[in-house]
Amino acid sequence: MGRAFAGSQVAFGLSLRERLPRVREALAAGELDVYRARLIDSETRNVDDEHLAAVESEVLARVRAAAAGGGGVGLTGRRLANAVRRAVVQVDPAGVRARRVRAKRERFVGTSPCEDAMVTLIGKLTADDGRILEGRLREVANTVCPRDPRTFEQRKADALMVLISGNSQLPCVCGRVDCTQPAADAAPVARKALVHVLVRESTLCGEDEEPGYLGGYGIIDADHARDLAKGAVVKPVKVPATADPAGRAGESSEPATDPPGRSAADQKRTQSAATQPGRQAAGASPEPEPELDGDSEAASDAEYGAAADAVPDSAPDTAAPPPDSALRYRPEATLDTWMRIVFGTCAWPHCDVPAWDCDLDHRIPFDHNNPAAGGPTTEANLTPYCRRHHRLKHTGHWRQHRRPEPRRPDPHRTPPQPIRDCCTIW
Repeated sequence: MGRAFAGSQVAFGLSLRERLPRVREALAAGELDVYRARLIDSETRNVDDEHLAAVESEVLARVRAAAAGGGGVGLTGRRLANAVRRAVVQVDPAGVRARRVRAKRERFVGTSPCEDAMVTLIGKLTADDGRILEGRLREVANTVCPRDPRTFEQRKADALMVLISGNSQLPCVCGRVDCTQPAADAAPVARKALVHVLVRESTLCGEDEEPGYLGGYGIIDADHARDLAKGAVVKPVKVPATADPAGRAGESSEPATDPPGRSAADQKRTQSAATQPGRQAAGASPEPEPELDGDSEAASDAEYGAAADAVPDSAPDTAAPPPDSALRYRPEATLDTWMRIVFGTCAWPHCDVPAWDCDLDHRIPFDHNNPAAGGPTTEANLTPYCRRHHRLKHTGHWRQHRRPEPRRPDPHRTPPQPIRDCCTIW
């Protein structure tokens, strides 16, 4: 065991003994594993001692609520980190603001030599700048034709150099004479990528200090959300005709805890959304959904992302004939935006890819020959999956099961604010 690793082990043990005694007890009782205990320790490292006990109690309450009603998913990874950050923001908002200002002064970008004539790119950016960078890299990486042999990650690396050179189109290397890549002068003009922030309208107006949610990052404090909203276009959240707001909002008041399956993101995703101005139109899918056919469906319990056993699929509940938009393969912009706000991330268990970077998949395959025969483009039949899990879903080894409607009123899963109070910022 090296000195650095030994030091980290000792520091973790001391932290459990002196800073996080309740986490230590939960670890000993089997309520937490070492991975989650370390994550809580890491996320609370900068919290002042006077606020630490309150944060610790709030986080453990959410962990236990998730274990009791999370459908087997619970709080792990980014969802647990978001739960901790939300507790910290609520308990010590002034400290969060001060630490954010201090951290911003430490931003940097650099390179570090590594083996095989390569370098590692290192840096530290603000969360919103990081999402802007990611969005632009994805945009440029997707300017090649479908036959380009490079992986998506390789194209993103090459896209960085394209952007540095002042261009906005990645040269295709398929080598085919019939390459379908548009001419360079037809490529989109470089402009700011979209950043999605979910926040209450009352928070934007300064009436409360509820934290926001930055897509692809997680919980941010209210001041940060308001800063990102400056210069953005504010729109109210529009409930699509194929959605059922009564089943998801207004059924209960503020829940006692965050929804267990998706942590603090669920608190935000149906309240309001914010994006900085960009090339992508509201509701437009960041990558076209591949028309993947087949009867197989995903193993995830797509109802708020909770896991479920693999069981035969069932048709979405339809109390009335769907509107004309349900008979079209591509969802309308309002429904597209709605689904991404509702889910927040890829619906596959434990996957944290932002919903805005996902495909909207038809749970029951869309019938292109006879759309009225089944697989409607409605809220009940759409689920966001990242490209990897979208393809995995269609391998034939998985089926998706949605929990029945009676589970919607569960206070741990009902959005804390009626849909009518939501707003969207673009």
